[in-house]
Amino acid sequence: MVLANLAGALILMVFVRYVLPLPAADLQYARALNLVLFGGYLGLSVVIGSLVGLRILRPVIDWRRRGGPRPRWSSARCCERRFVRPSCTP
Repeated sequence: MVLANLAGALILMVFVRYVLPLPAADLQYARALNLVLFGGYLGLSVVIGSLVGLRILRPVIDWRRRGGPRPRWSSARCCERRFVRPSCTP
């Protein structure tokens, strides 16, 4: 999720920087403002995205800490059933 936010922010910055025209009156001020807004947006989106992601995953994390699903068979029995073939006697 964080990587998706970073990719979206970079695409937005490239679009704003190179595609949209900047006002010719004060080019240095416009570039500085774009950089400050980009950094603020990026920081805010990473923090909010991380918090929302953790909140959504909290039930799953709690469930895994409690032990997760109960296995239907023990590990040894599962391996026996999968790999040991009954012998055939003629």
